[in-house]
Amino acid sequence: MAFFTTSNQRTLAQAVWELAMANPFTPQRVEAEKRVLGDAFKPAGTLMDMGQDQERQSPNVVAIEQRVDGLVAALAKRIAGGQLPGAPGDGERAIYETVIFYWLYYRYHDQLHAALLDRGGRITCYDEFKADVDRMLAPLWGSRMQSKETPHVFACLYQVRRAFHHIFSHIIGRSSAIVQLRAAVWQSIFTHDIDRYRRVLFDRMGDYTTLVTGPSGTGKELVARAIAMARYEPFDVKNRCFSGESEEVFFPINL
Repeated sequence: MAFFTTSNQRTLAQAVWELAMANPFTPQRVEAEKRVLGDAFKPAGTLMDMGQDQERQSPNVVAIEQRVDGLVAALAKRIAGGQLPGAPGDGERAIYETVIFYWLYYRYHDQLHAALLDRGGRITCYDEFKADVDRMLAPLWGSRMQSKETPHVFACLYQVRRAFHHIFSHIIGRSSAIVQLRAAVWQSIFTHDIDRYRRVLFDRMGDYTTLVTGPSGTGKELVARAIAMARYEPFDVKNRCFSGESEEVFFPINL
């Protein structure tokens, strides 16, 4: 039994997977948005065009969120009826997981952003988040995997929100050069394969040196700050908080 029972569901899920895998500041992201939305795509509403951290105000992002909500609602109905397969193929499993991760990111977008602004504050939405993960990913994950992966996925989604915020906060403008710079910073944080980053690289990338070059006054420190403040921070389930110290470990030194 397949996850996606109609050709429209499969096409949408594949397009959302491509969207989630793409660097949000590259033409590949725009092409993925076009595949998801078709004639409803708005050329002037992409993340590449945005000059500030208003990700959820992009008309394309809002429209895609609505379509993904509808797809997940249909999948949730099938799960409730015990109709999803227990052992799908690897390709379909990866697409399904990514659709759920994308849905979870925007479902908890505002809470994740609030956690970003309230550094060190207690997270109040984790139990609800865990219930959604249990409901939508239980057919794929055993209980042992769920206990390990759920806080990790929560931490990864929080990192994505922080990366958007700090890239827009420190790298300001709408020119093509600025968009390319944002794309380079995003790749420096998540590499070119964000799924592999989530699985095996999330706790290693902070140990690699990033060389930022350019003439004096071009914003090298701002780039370095955006990268440093978007590091992965584990989620402490017991204390309901993120245990990283990204804001305390960046020290600019002018030599």
